[in-house]
Amino acid sequence: MSKIEKRITIRNLLCLLALIVPIISFSLTSTAGASQKPRLAYLLSNTENLQKLQTDLNLTDSQKDAIESIVKEEAGGLRELDKDANAIVGAKSQSLTEKRNQINAMGFNRQVETLESEALTQIKYHLQNQTAEFDKWIDEQWAKEVAEHGLAAFKASSSSLSYRVFATQYHPNPPSTYEVALPDKYIKFANLGWEHRSGYERNDYTVDLSFSGKSVSRVKILDVGPWNQDDNYWNGAGAQPRPRRLFAGLPQGMPESQAAFFNDYNGGKDQFGRTVLNPAGIDLAPNVASDLGIGYLQNQWIDVSYDRAAGIQDLVTTVITPFLSTDISKSTKFKVKWSATAMNSPISSYDVQYKMAGGSWKNWRMNTTARSANFVGRAGRVYYFRARARNQAGKLGQYSRAKRTIVPYDGNKLILRKTGFTNTLRNPSSRFYQNSIRYSTRAGEQIVYQFVGKRLYLVSTKAQRRSKAKIFVDAHYIKTIDTYSRKSLYRQVVFKKAWAKRGTHTLRIVNIGNKRQFDIDGLGVVR
Repeated sequence: MSKIEKRITIRNLLCLLALIVPIISFSLTSTAGASQKPRLAYLLSNTENLQKLQTDLNLTDSQKDAIESIVKEEAGGLRELDKDANAIVGAKSQSLTEKRNQINAMGFNRQVETLESEALTQIKYHLQNQTAEFDKWIDEQWAKEVAEHGLAAFKASSSSLSYRVFATQYHPNPPSTYEVALPDKYIKFANLGWEHRSGYERNDYTVDLSFSGKSVSRVKILDVGPWNQDDNYWNGAGAQPRPRRLFAGLPQGMPESQAAFFNDYNGGKDQFGRTVLNPAGIDLAPNVASDLGIGYLQNQWIDVSYDRAAGIQDLVTTVITPFLSTDISKSTKFKVKWSATAMNSPISSYDVQYKMAGGSWKNWRMNTTARSANFVGRAGRVYYFRARARNQAGKLGQYSRAKRTIVPYDGNKLILRKTGFTNTLRNPSSRFYQNSIRYSTRAGEQIVYQFVGKRLYLVSTKAQRRSKAKIFVDAHYIKTIDTYSRKSLYRQVVFKKAWAKRGTHTLRIVNIGNKRQFDIDGLGVVR
Protein backbone atom coordinates (compact mmCIF):
# COMPACT_ATOMS: atom_id res chain seq x y z
CA MET A 1 0.00 0.00 0.00
CA SER A 2 1.40 3.41 -1.05
CA LYS A 3 1.82 6.45 1.21
CA ILE A 4 -1.15 8.10 -0.48
CA GLU A 5 -3.39 5.03 -0.12
CA LYS A 6 -2.55 4.75 3.60
CA ARG A 7 -3.36 8.41 4.14
CA ILE A 8 -6.60 8.09 2.15
CA THR A 9 -7.68 5.05 4.18
CA ILE A 10 -7.14 6.82 7.51
CA ARG A 11 -8.91 9.97 6.41
CA ASN A 12 -11.84 7.99 4.98
CA LEU A 13 -12.23 6.20 8.29
CA LEU A 14 -12.28 9.49 10.22
CA CYS A 15 -14.77 10.93 7.77
CA LEU A 16 -16.99 7.83 8.03
CA LEU A 17 -17.03 8.11 11.84
CA ALA A 18 -18.16 11.71 11.49
CA LEU A 19 -20.90 10.81 9.06
CA ILE A 20 -22.58 8.24 11.31
CA VAL A 21 -23.27 10.75 14.10
CA PRO A 22 -27.09 10.41 14.45
CA ILE A 23 -27.92 14.12 14.40
CA ILE A 24 -26.39 14.56 10.96
CA SER A 25 -28.44 13.53 7.96
CA PHE A 26 -27.71 14.42 4.37
CA SER A 27 -27.22 12.81 0.99
CA LEU A 28 -23.75 11.75 -0.08
CA THR A 29 -24.79 11.43 -3.69
CA SER A 30 -21.92 12.48 -5.93
CA THR A 31 -22.28 15.47 -8.23
CA ALA A 32 -24.34 14.56 -11.27
CA GLY A 33 -22.27 12.79 -13.89
CA ALA A 34 -19.07 13.11 -11.84
CA SER A 35 -16.21 11.21 -13.43
CA GLN A 36 -12.77 10.26 -12.21
CA LYS A 37 -11.34 13.68 -13.02
CA PRO A 38 -10.79 15.99 -10.01
CA ARG A 39 -13.30 18.71 -10.82
CA LEU A 40 -13.28 19.98 -7.23
CA ALA A 41 -9.53 20.63 -7.23
CA TYR A 42 -9.72 22.40 -10.59
CA LEU A 43 -12.72 24.59 -9.76
CA LEU A 44 -12.18 25.38 -6.09
CA SER A 45 -8.42 25.91 -6.11
CA ASN A 46 -9.35 29.14 -7.88
CA THR A 47 -9.84 31.88 -5.27
CA GLU A 48 -12.46 33.70 -7.33
CA ASN A 49 -14.53 30.53 -7.73
CA LEU A 50 -14.28 29.80 -4.01
CA GLN A 51 -15.53 33.29 -3.17
CA LYS A 52 -18.35 32.88 -5.68
CA LEU A 53 -19.33 29.58 -4.04
CA GLN A 54 -19.49 31.28 -0.65
CA THR A 55 -21.66 34.08 -2.02
CA ASP A 56 -23.98 31.88 -4.09
CA LEU A 57 -24.61 29.35 -1.28
CA ASN A 58 -24.42 31.99 1.49
CA LEU A 59 -21.73 29.99 3.31
CA THR A 60 -20.15 31.09 6.56
CA ASP A 61 -16.47 31.98 6.67
CA SER A 62 -15.79 28.80 8.64
CA GLN A 63 -17.50 26.69 5.94
CA LYS A 64 -15.51 28.43 3.22
CA ASP A 65 -12.24 27.96 5.14
CA ALA A 66 -13.04 24.27 5.68
CA ILE A 67 -13.70 23.75 1.96
CA GLU A 68 -10.50 25.58 1.07
CA SER A 69 -8.52 23.36 3.43
CA ILE A 70 -10.11 20.19 2.03
CA VAL A 71 -9.37 21.22 -1.56
CA LYS A 72 -5.77 22.13 -0.70
CA GLU A 73 -5.33 18.70 0.86
CA GLU A 74 -6.79 17.04 -2.24
CA ALA A 75 -4.51 19.10 -4.50
CA GLY A 76 -1.51 18.12 -2.38
CA GLY A 77 -2.43 14.46 -2.69
CA LEU A 78 -2.79 14.82 -6.45
CA ARG A 79 0.62 16.50 -6.73
CA GLU A 80 2.24 13.73 -4.73
CA LEU A 81 0.53 11.10 -6.85
CA ASP A 82 1.54 12.87 -10.06
CA LYS A 83 5.14 13.10 -8.85
CA ASP A 84 5.24 9.32 -8.36
CA ALA A 85 3.76 8.74 -11.83
CA ASN A 86 6.18 11.17 -13.49
CA ALA A 87 9.08 9.13 -12.13
CA ILE A 88 7.72 6.22 -14.17
CA VAL A 89 7.02 8.33 -17.26
CA GLY A 90 10.54 9.79 -17.20
CA ALA A 91 12.30 6.40 -17.15
CA LYS A 92 14.52 6.19 -20.25
CA SER A 93 14.99 2.43 -20.39
CA GLN A 94 11.30 1.41 -20.50
CA SER A 95 8.88 1.17 -23.39
CA LEU A 96 5.54 2.98 -23.55
CA THR A 97 3.73 -0.29 -22.81
CA GLU A 98 5.89 -0.92 -19.74
CA LYS A 99 5.21 2.57 -18.45
CA ARG A 100 1.45 2.16 -18.95
CA ASN A 101 1.54 -1.15 -17.09
CA GLN A 102 3.44 0.34 -14.15
CA ILE A 103 1.04 3.29 -13.89
CA ASN A 104 -1.87 0.88 -13.93
CA ALA A 105 -0.17 -1.27 -11.27
CA MET A 106 0.32 1.74 -8.96
CA GLY A 107 -3.41 2.41 -9.14
CA PHE A 108 -2.99 5.98 -10.35
CA ASN A 109 -6.54 6.38 -11.68
CA ARG A 110 -8.10 4.60 -8.71
CA GLN A 111 -6.29 6.91 -6.29
CA VAL A 112 -7.39 9.99 -8.24
CA GLU A 113 -11.01 8.86 -7.96
CA THR A 114 -10.57 8.16 -4.24
CA LEU A 115 -9.05 11.59 -3.56
CA GLU A 116 -11.91 13.33 -5.38
CA SER A 117 -14.57 11.18 -3.68
CA GLU A 118 -13.02 11.75 -0.27
CA ALA A 119 -12.87 15.52 -0.79
CA LEU A 120 -16.52 15.55 -1.87
CA THR A 121 -17.56 13.56 1.20
CA GLN A 122 -15.71 15.89 3.56
CA ILE A 123 -17.10 19.02 1.91
CA LYS A 124 -20.66 17.70 2.17
CA TYR A 125 -20.10 16.95 5.84
CA HIS A 126 -19.48 20.68 6.40
CA LEU A 127 -22.37 21.74 4.15
CA GLN A 128 -24.94 19.38 5.73
CA ASN A 129 -28.34 20.50 4.33
CA GLN A 130 -26.84 22.39 1.37
CA THR A 131 -25.43 19.37 -0.47
CA ALA A 132 -27.99 19.47 -3.29
CA GLU A 133 -27.24 23.15 -3.93
CA PHE A 134 -23.51 22.36 -3.91
CA ASP A 135 -23.96 19.56 -6.47
CA LYS A 136 -25.93 21.90 -8.73
CA TRP A 137 -23.36 24.69 -8.33
CA ILE A 138 -20.42 22.42 -9.23
CA ASP A 139 -22.27 21.05 -12.26
CA GLU A 140 -23.12 24.55 -13.47
CA GLN A 141 -19.56 25.85 -13.05
CA TRP A 142 -18.16 22.78 -14.77
CA ALA A 143 -20.59 23.25 -17.67
CA LYS A 144 -19.34 26.84 -18.05
CA GLU A 145 -15.71 25.66 -18.13
CA VAL A 146 -16.52 23.03 -20.77
CA ALA A 147 -18.43 25.61 -22.82
CA GLU A 148 -15.48 28.02 -22.67
CA HIS A 149 -12.53 25.64 -23.05
CA GLY A 150 -13.91 22.42 -24.56
CA LEU A 151 -13.81 21.23 -28.14
CA ALA A 152 -17.07 22.92 -29.16
CA ALA A 153 -15.67 26.35 -28.20
CA PHE A 154 -12.22 25.92 -29.76
CA LYS A 155 -11.28 28.50 -32.39
CA ALA A 156 -7.97 28.25 -34.21
CA SER A 157 -5.91 31.34 -34.95
CA SER A 158 -6.35 32.45 -38.53
CA SER A 159 -3.08 34.33 -38.98
CA SER A 160 -0.51 32.83 -36.64
CA LEU A 161 0.14 29.86 -34.41
CA SER A 162 -1.19 31.53 -31.26
CA TYR A 163 -3.50 29.77 -28.80
CA ARG A 164 -4.86 30.22 -25.30
CA VAL A 165 -3.76 27.27 -23.14
CA PHE A 166 -3.82 26.34 -19.47
CA ALA A 167 -0.38 26.79 -17.89
CA THR A 168 0.91 24.99 -14.81
CA GLN A 169 4.33 25.37 -13.17
CA TYR A 170 7.25 23.04 -12.48
CA HIS A 171 10.71 23.21 -10.95
CA PRO A 172 13.49 23.04 -13.58
CA ASN A 173 16.94 21.65 -12.91
CA PRO A 174 18.85 23.78 -12.08
CA PRO A 175 16.10 25.87 -10.41
CA SER A 176 17.26 29.18 -11.90
CA THR A 177 16.84 28.05 -15.52
CA TYR A 178 14.52 30.30 -17.55
CA GLU A 179 12.49 27.79 -19.54
CA VAL A 180 9.18 26.13 -20.35
CA ALA A 181 8.09 22.57 -21.08
CA LEU A 182 5.91 21.43 -23.98
CA PRO A 183 4.55 17.91 -24.61
CA ASP A 184 7.02 17.19 -27.44
CA LYS A 185 10.12 15.24 -26.39
CA TYR A 186 11.88 15.85 -29.72
CA ILE A 187 11.96 19.63 -29.18
CA LYS A 188 13.60 19.05 -25.81
CA PHE A 189 16.11 16.63 -27.36
CA ALA A 190 16.93 19.12 -30.16
CA ASN A 191 17.32 22.15 -27.88
CA LEU A 192 19.58 20.21 -25.49
CA GLY A 193 21.63 18.87 -28.40
CA TRP A 194 20.82 15.24 -27.58
CA GLU A 195 19.15 14.24 -30.84
CA HIS A 196 17.99 15.96 -34.04
CA ARG A 197 15.18 14.11 -35.78
CA SER A 198 13.75 15.06 -39.17
CA GLY A 199 11.92 18.36 -38.74
CA TYR A 200 13.84 19.13 -35.54
CA GLU A 201 17.18 20.20 -36.97
CA ARG A 202 17.65 23.43 -34.99
CA ASN A 203 18.46 24.00 -31.31
CA ASP A 204 16.65 27.32 -30.74
CA TYR A 205 12.98 26.38 -30.49
CA THR A 206 11.16 28.93 -28.32
CA VAL A 207 7.71 30.33 -27.54
CA ASP A 208 6.33 33.81 -26.84
CA LEU A 209 3.97 34.15 -23.86
CA SER A 210 1.52 36.82 -22.71
CA PHE A 211 -0.85 37.20 -19.78
CA SER A 212 -2.89 40.17 -18.59
CA GLY A 213 -0.88 42.82 -20.42
CA LYS A 214 2.55 41.33 -19.65
CA SER A 215 4.67 39.32 -22.06
CA VAL A 216 7.94 37.43 -22.41
CA SER A 217 9.55 36.47 -25.72
CA ARG A 218 11.74 33.67 -27.02
CA VAL A 219 11.53 31.46 -23.94
CA LYS A 220 13.45 28.27 -24.67
CA ILE A 221 11.76 24.84 -24.48
CA LEU A 222 14.05 22.66 -22.36
CA ASP A 223 11.73 20.04 -20.87
CA VAL A 224 8.83 17.80 -21.87
CA GLY A 225 5.29 17.86 -20.53
CA PRO A 226 2.76 18.34 -19.15
CA TRP A 227 1.02 14.96 -19.49
CA ASN A 228 2.04 13.78 -22.92
CA GLN A 229 5.41 13.50 -24.61
CA ASP A 230 4.33 13.14 -28.25
CA ASP A 231 1.53 15.70 -28.57
CA ASN A 232 3.01 18.49 -30.71
CA TYR A 233 -0.48 20.01 -30.89
CA TRP A 234 0.69 23.30 -32.50
CA ASN A 235 1.55 21.34 -35.67
CA GLY A 236 -1.30 20.24 -37.94
CA ALA A 237 -2.06 16.65 -38.84
CA GLY A 238 -0.53 17.11 -42.29
CA ALA A 239 2.14 19.69 -41.43
CA GLN A 240 5.49 19.07 -43.10
CA PRO A 241 8.14 18.24 -42.23
CA ARG A 242 6.66 17.76 -38.76
CA PRO A 243 3.04 16.47 -38.58
CA ARG A 244 1.26 16.01 -35.26
CA ARG A 245 2.41 12.60 -34.06
CA LEU A 246 -0.47 11.66 -31.76
CA PHE A 247 -4.16 12.63 -31.50
CA ALA A 248 -4.22 13.95 -35.08
CA GLY A 249 -8.03 13.96 -34.97
CA LEU A 250 -8.00 16.98 -32.67
CA PRO A 251 -7.98 20.55 -34.02
CA GLN A 252 -4.56 22.09 -34.46
CA GLY A 253 -3.76 24.08 -31.31
CA MET A 254 -5.92 21.97 -28.95
CA PRO A 255 -3.76 20.03 -26.42
CA GLU A 256 -4.89 16.45 -25.93
CA SER A 257 -4.92 17.04 -22.17
CA GLN A 258 -7.45 19.86 -22.61
CA ALA A 259 -9.76 17.71 -24.74
CA ALA A 260 -9.35 14.79 -22.32
CA PHE A 261 -10.13 16.93 -19.28
CA PHE A 262 -13.18 18.74 -20.62
CA ASN A 263 -14.56 16.29 -23.20
CA ASP A 264 -13.27 12.89 -22.00
CA TYR A 265 -11.30 12.54 -25.23
CA ASN A 266 -9.21 9.34 -25.16
CA GLY A 267 -11.27 8.24 -22.16
CA GLY A 268 -10.06 11.29 -20.23
CA LYS A 269 -6.51 9.88 -20.16
CA ASP A 270 -3.12 10.85 -21.55
CA GLN A 271 -0.87 8.67 -23.73
CA PHE A 272 0.35 6.80 -20.63
CA GLY A 273 -3.16 5.89 -19.45
CA ARG A 274 -3.24 8.44 -16.61
CA THR A 275 -6.45 10.28 -15.79
CA VAL A 276 -5.66 13.87 -16.80
CA LEU A 277 -5.86 16.00 -13.64
CA ASN A 278 -5.95 19.40 -15.39
CA PRO A 279 -6.07 20.71 -18.98
CA ALA A 280 -2.47 22.01 -19.01
CA GLY A 281 -0.79 22.35 -22.40
CA ILE A 282 2.38 24.09 -21.17
CA ASP A 283 4.53 24.09 -18.03
CA LEU A 284 6.28 27.26 -16.86
CA ALA A 285 9.37 27.63 -14.71
CA PRO A 286 8.43 29.87 -11.73
CA ASN A 287 10.72 32.69 -12.88
CA VAL A 288 8.91 32.79 -16.24
CA ALA A 289 5.54 32.80 -14.48
CA SER A 290 6.71 35.63 -12.23
CA ASP A 291 7.64 37.78 -15.24
CA LEU A 292 4.09 37.27 -16.51
CA GLY A 293 2.64 38.41 -13.18
CA ILE A 294 1.52 34.91 -12.17
CA GLY A 295 1.99 33.88 -8.53
CA TYR A 296 4.29 31.10 -7.40
CA LEU A 297 2.93 27.69 -8.51
CA GLN A 298 -0.39 29.25 -9.58
CA ASN A 299 -2.15 28.04 -12.71
CA GLN A 300 -3.57 30.39 -15.36
CA TRP A 301 -4.93 30.46 -18.91
CA ILE A 302 -2.30 32.31 -20.98
CA ASP A 303 -1.68 33.17 -24.64
CA VAL A 304 1.16 31.29 -26.32
CA SER A 305 2.66 31.88 -29.76
CA TYR A 306 4.26 28.72 -31.19
CA ASP A 307 5.67 30.15 -34.42
CA ARG A 308 9.28 29.39 -33.51
CA ALA A 309 8.38 26.16 -31.73
CA ALA A 310 6.70 24.91 -34.90
CA GLY A 311 9.90 25.21 -36.91
CA ILE A 312 8.07 27.00 -39.71
CA GLN A 313 6.93 30.48 -40.75
CA ASP A 314 8.97 33.63 -40.92
CA LEU A 315 7.85 37.23 -40.44
CA VAL A 316 4.88 36.27 -38.29
CA THR A 317 4.07 39.32 -36.19
CA THR A 318 2.48 39.35 -32.75
CA VAL A 319 0.77 42.35 -31.14
CA ILE A 320 0.27 42.66 -27.38
CA THR A 321 -2.18 45.14 -25.87
CA PRO A 322 -4.04 45.28 -22.53
CA PHE A 323 -7.56 43.83 -22.55
CA LEU A 324 -8.77 46.94 -20.71
CA SER A 325 -6.55 50.00 -20.85
CA THR A 326 -6.98 50.27 -17.08
CA ASP A 327 -5.10 46.99 -16.67
CA ILE A 328 -1.84 48.89 -17.15
CA SER A 329 -2.71 52.60 -17.15
CA LYS A 330 -4.63 55.09 -15.04
CA SER A 331 -5.22 57.35 -18.07
CA THR A 332 -6.60 56.70 -21.53
CA LYS A 333 -2.99 56.34 -22.74
CA PHE A 334 -1.63 52.77 -22.85
CA LYS A 335 1.30 50.90 -24.37
CA VAL A 336 1.01 48.73 -27.48
CA LYS A 337 3.80 46.23 -28.24
CA TRP A 338 4.68 44.23 -31.36
CA SER A 339 7.39 41.79 -32.45
CA ALA A 340 8.06 39.30 -35.23
CA THR A 341 10.05 36.17 -36.04
CA ALA A 342 13.18 36.55 -38.15
CA MET A 343 14.54 33.19 -39.26
CA ASN A 344 16.08 34.05 -42.64
CA SER A 345 16.85 37.76 -42.44
CA PRO A 346 16.78 40.32 -39.60
CA ILE A 347 13.72 42.55 -39.16
CA SER A 348 14.18 46.02 -40.64
CA SER A 349 10.87 47.72 -39.75
CA TYR A 350 7.21 47.37 -38.85
CA ASP A 351 3.88 48.80 -40.01
CA VAL A 352 1.27 49.21 -37.25
CA GLN A 353 -2.39 50.07 -37.79
CA TYR A 354 -5.39 50.66 -35.54
CA LYS A 355 -9.13 51.05 -35.89
CA MET A 356 -12.09 51.78 -33.67
CA ALA A 357 -14.85 49.19 -33.36
CA GLY A 358 -16.93 49.34 -36.52
CA GLY A 359 -14.41 51.56 -38.32
CA SER A 360 -11.72 51.01 -40.95
CA TRP A 361 -8.00 50.47 -40.43
CA LYS A 362 -5.80 53.58 -40.12
CA ASN A 363 -2.02 53.84 -40.34
CA TRP A 364 -0.41 54.59 -36.97
CA ARG A 365 3.29 53.70 -36.95
CA MET A 366 4.55 52.98 -40.46
CA ASN A 367 8.03 51.76 -41.39
CA THR A 368 9.06 52.08 -37.74
CA THR A 369 11.99 50.34 -36.10
CA ALA A 370 10.38 50.68 -32.66
CA ARG A 371 8.71 47.68 -31.02
CA SER A 372 6.27 49.60 -28.83
CA ALA A 373 4.51 52.94 -28.56
CA ASN A 374 1.97 54.70 -26.36
CA PHE A 375 -1.52 55.06 -27.81
CA VAL A 376 -3.90 57.77 -26.56
CA GLY A 377 -7.51 56.61 -26.76
CA ARG A 378 -10.84 58.12 -25.80
CA ALA A 379 -12.89 56.98 -22.81
CA GLY A 380 -15.73 54.68 -23.84
CA ARG A 381 -14.11 53.54 -27.09
CA VAL A 382 -12.85 50.11 -28.21
CA TYR A 383 -9.71 49.90 -30.34
CA TYR A 384 -8.11 47.16 -32.45
CA PHE A 385 -4.42 46.92 -33.41
CA ARG A 386 -2.47 44.89 -35.96
CA ALA A 387 1.09 44.93 -37.28
CA ARG A 388 3.29 43.43 -39.97
CA ALA A 389 7.06 43.20 -40.37
CA ARG A 390 9.52 43.50 -43.23
CA ASN A 391 13.01 42.05 -43.21
CA GLN A 392 16.29 43.35 -44.57
CA ALA A 393 15.88 41.20 -47.66
CA GLY A 394 12.78 43.23 -48.55
CA LYS A 395 10.19 40.57 -47.69
CA LEU A 396 6.94 41.95 -46.23
CA GLY A 397 4.91 39.73 -43.89
CA GLN A 398 1.16 39.52 -43.42
CA TYR A 399 -0.69 41.62 -40.88
CA SER A 400 -1.05 39.96 -37.50
CA ARG A 401 -4.24 38.86 -35.81
CA ALA A 402 -5.95 41.96 -34.43
CA LYS A 403 -5.80 42.56 -30.66
CA ARG A 404 -8.54 44.51 -28.87
CA THR A 405 -8.29 47.08 -26.08
CA ILE A 406 -11.31 48.52 -24.25
CA VAL A 407 -10.93 52.05 -22.88
CA PRO A 408 -13.51 52.35 -20.05
CA TYR A 409 -15.83 55.23 -19.33
CA ASP A 410 -15.09 57.13 -16.15
CA GLY A 411 -17.32 56.15 -13.20
CA ASN A 412 -19.02 59.55 -13.42
CA LYS A 413 -20.40 58.86 -16.92
CA LEU A 414 -23.52 56.95 -18.05
CA ILE A 415 -25.37 57.55 -14.74
CA LEU A 416 -29.14 57.16 -15.12
CA ARG A 417 -30.09 57.83 -11.49
CA LYS A 418 -28.69 57.42 -8.01
CA THR A 419 -29.65 57.41 -4.31
CA GLY A 420 -26.47 58.37 -2.54
CA PHE A 421 -23.18 57.66 -4.31
CA THR A 422 -22.72 61.45 -4.29
CA ASN A 423 -19.11 61.33 -3.08
CA THR A 424 -16.36 61.91 -5.59
CA LEU A 425 -12.62 62.13 -5.20
CA ARG A 426 -10.20 63.71 -7.65
CA ASN A 427 -6.50 63.52 -6.93
CA PRO A 428 -3.80 63.79 -9.62
CA SER A 429 -1.39 61.73 -7.51
CA SER A 430 -3.85 58.85 -6.97
CA ARG A 431 -3.85 55.50 -8.76
CA PHE A 432 -7.52 55.81 -9.74
CA TYR A 433 -8.60 55.80 -13.39
CA GLN A 434 -8.44 59.36 -14.71
CA ASN A 435 -7.40 60.35 -11.16
CA SER A 436 -10.96 60.12 -9.81
CA ILE A 437 -13.60 57.80 -8.33
CA ARG A 438 -17.25 57.97 -7.37
CA TYR A 439 -18.03 56.18 -4.11
CA SER A 440 -20.58 55.37 -1.41
CA THR A 441 -19.98 55.10 2.35
CA ARG A 442 -23.49 54.14 3.50
CA ALA A 443 -25.35 50.86 3.35
CA GLY A 444 -28.32 50.89 0.99
CA GLU A 445 -27.03 53.62 -1.30
CA GLN A 446 -27.41 52.70 -4.94
CA ILE A 447 -26.57 53.93 -8.42
CA VAL A 448 -27.92 52.94 -11.83
CA TYR A 449 -25.96 53.16 -15.09
CA GLN A 450 -27.46 52.82 -18.57
CA PHE A 451 -25.42 51.83 -21.61
CA VAL A 452 -25.66 50.30 -25.07
CA GLY A 453 -23.44 47.29 -25.71
CA LYS A 454 -22.95 43.53 -25.58
CA ARG A 455 -20.21 43.30 -22.95
CA LEU A 456 -19.73 45.11 -19.64
CA TYR A 457 -16.79 45.36 -17.23
CA LEU A 458 -17.10 47.15 -13.87
CA VAL A 459 -13.83 48.63 -12.61
CA SER A 460 -13.44 49.28 -8.88
CA THR A 461 -10.94 49.39 -6.00
CA LYS A 462 -10.14 46.49 -3.69
CA ALA A 463 -8.85 47.35 -0.22
CA GLN A 464 -9.34 46.64 3.48
CA ARG A 465 -12.12 49.21 3.94
CA ARG A 466 -14.03 48.30 0.79
CA SER A 467 -17.53 46.79 0.91
CA LYS A 468 -19.64 44.17 -0.73
CA ALA A 469 -22.32 45.26 -3.20
CA LYS A 470 -25.38 43.70 -4.80
CA ILE A 471 -25.38 43.74 -8.59
CA PHE A 472 -28.57 44.00 -10.64
CA VAL A 473 -28.60 43.88 -14.44
CA ASP A 474 -31.76 44.96 -16.27
CA ALA A 475 -33.60 44.93 -12.91
CA HIS A 476 -32.60 41.30 -12.18
CA TYR A 477 -30.38 40.39 -9.23
CA ILE A 478 -27.21 38.74 -10.52
CA LYS A 479 -24.79 38.34 -7.62
CA THR A 480 -23.09 39.95 -4.63
CA ILE A 481 -19.50 41.03 -5.17
CA ASP A 482 -16.87 41.67 -2.51
CA THR A 483 -14.21 44.38 -2.93
CA TYR A 484 -12.42 43.66 0.35
CA SER A 485 -8.70 42.91 0.05
CA ARG A 486 -5.87 42.96 2.56
CA LYS A 487 -3.71 44.61 -0.08
CA SER A 488 -4.90 47.72 -1.88
CA LEU A 489 -5.53 46.94 -5.56
CA TYR A 490 -6.55 49.65 -8.00
CA ARG A 491 -8.53 49.57 -11.26
CA GLN A 492 -9.74 45.98 -10.75
CA VAL A 493 -12.49 44.31 -12.78
CA VAL A 494 -14.97 43.20 -10.11
CA PHE A 495 -17.92 42.27 -12.33
CA LYS A 496 -18.42 41.39 -15.98
CA LYS A 497 -21.40 40.45 -18.11
CA ALA A 498 -21.89 39.45 -21.74
CA TRP A 499 -24.92 39.23 -24.02
CA ALA A 500 -25.43 37.44 -27.31
CA LYS A 501 -26.10 40.71 -29.15
CA ARG A 502 -25.92 44.43 -28.66
CA GLY A 503 -28.68 46.11 -26.68
CA THR A 504 -29.61 48.77 -24.14
CA HIS A 505 -28.98 47.62 -20.56
CA THR A 506 -28.90 48.93 -17.00
CA LEU A 507 -26.49 48.16 -14.19
CA ARG A 508 -27.64 48.82 -10.61
CA ILE A 509 -25.11 48.71 -7.77
CA VAL A 510 -26.28 48.63 -4.13
CA ASN A 511 -23.68 49.20 -1.42
CA ILE A 512 -24.08 46.64 1.37
CA GLY A 513 -21.77 48.74 3.53
CA ASN A 514 -20.21 45.89 5.51
CA LYS A 515 -16.76 47.48 5.17
CA ARG A 516 -18.12 50.99 4.62
CA GLN A 517 -16.95 52.13 1.19
CA PHE A 518 -17.64 50.95 -2.36
CA ASP A 519 -15.80 52.60 -5.28
CA ILE A 520 -16.84 52.95 -8.91
CA ASP A 521 -13.79 53.72 -11.02
CA GLY A 522 -14.94 52.92 -14.54
CA LEU A 523 -17.24 51.01 -16.91
CA GLY A 524 -15.80 49.14 -19.88
CA VAL A 525 -18.42 48.71 -22.60
CA VAL A 526 -18.07 46.75 -25.84
CA ARG A 527 -20.67 47.69 -28.41
